[in-house]
Amino acid sequence: GGIVPAVAPGAGAQIAMTTAQKSAVAAAAAVFLGSLGYAVRPYPPVSAAQLSPAAVPGTAALAGTPRSRTARPLPAAPGDRQQRLREILGLSGPARRARALLDFLDQLPVAAFPDIAGTLTPQDWTRHPSEWQLVVSAWTRVDPLRAVAWTHEHLEQGFDRTALSCWGEIDPDAAIDWVIRHFPASTDGGAGSRQPLMAVVRGVAARDLGLAVETLSGIPGEQEQAAAITALAMELGDSRPGTMDALLEEVGEGPARSRLIASYFPTLLRDGESERAWKLLLADPQARESAGVGHIFRLWSDTDPDTATAAIAGIPDDALRDEAVQGVCHGTVNRDPRGAFALLWQHPGAADDGTVAAMVQGCTIENVGFGLEQVLRMKDPTLRQEVLAGRLAWWSGLRPDDARRWMDDHDIPAETREEAQRQPYLPPEP
Repeated sequence: GGIVPAVAPGAGAQIAMTTAQKSAVAAAAAVFLGSLGYAVRPYPPVSAAQLSPAAVPGTAALAGTPRSRTARPLPAAPGDRQQRLREILGLSGPARRARALLDFLDQLPVAAFPDIAGTLTPQDWTRHPSEWQLVVSAWTRVDPLRAVAWTHEHLEQGFDRTALSCWGEIDPDAAIDWVIRHFPASTDGGAGSRQPLMAVVRGVAARDLGLAVETLSGIPGEQEQAAAITALAMELGDSRPGTMDALLEEVGEGPARSRLIASYFPTLLRDGESERAWKLLLADPQARESAGVGHIFRLWSDTDPDTATAAIAGIPDDALRDEAVQGVCHGTVNRDPRGAFALLWQHPGAADDGTVAAMVQGCTIENVGFGLEQVLRMKDPTLRQEVLAGRLAWWSGLRPDDARRWMDDHDIPAETREEAQRQPYLPPEP
């Protein structure tokens, strides 16, 4: 509360806002029904400029549509309107509720939105999140200041993401100013404190991605800026194809770009663009460090092991090359233990005892004997003994005859054999 609109709407403003409201509801309908998977949308998307009263040419923005001709008349009394809303929420099927709610909002006077929003309890918001978002979106697009002020006063967290995102798309400057005044920690706090600002920026990005990046660049500290921009990219990436590439164009050299590249790598792998992904990382040492070369090559080997293995030869730095080898070996040992260990032993710098021990744990029951033979090559006698005893105990519990034959064929210390057979792994009862 405590927020006074710059202009109090009079009778003329009421007519204009009702017209804008109809266009706003049309835009909300397109987004909402699109989210339900409909191929045919009842209205085309409406731009932010089209939502201003001056841009709407008359009061018949939705006249002539099938829905507006068949909609039930809106009750005049507030109590009857509240009852109609309850009936709508009780309808079966999300599409049916959506159409009925859009008819309702289409006819709702702007001044009635607070009463309607107040009718919905927190339990209603939980049971009908999509319908709640549609109410808030329609209200925000016609009277953003009051809509956002209402959510600030009535919602436990002090804001609604849908309302702030809509406002960010319609009027970025006003929305950002409001958030900074009411949630000052949004610009200088941690990730949790930034949620109101991020909600606004999500809406800003729908209109002007460059402005969204510029807004987040105002957060103090390069690392905090980078975290915020990366969070925006991850949030928008799945819903808006091409967002990551567009962000890379907008963001200059520095921590933010490096983190974007590191977070983009798995997506590029999934999309079959592994070579491009690796080129981006090769050109940005901070991105490689952020993502972790071992982790990168482990992910890469899951989707394209041959290309990942071939890329190892192009890494000039010995330490990075060893990390890459370890990543590929960890990623492939379960399905191809012989190939994974062959690659490991070709790179002595990568074949440390810890890596061997971890890879052996990934060998399946069919390959446990082969894995134990690799354990025998470990340099640290204490760790070698520990891994041998553990894997033999596991094998002895599942396939005791195979484990015994393997121990008979190899020079295994008596104490190791005794420990494995004394405490074999016993699989749980089915």
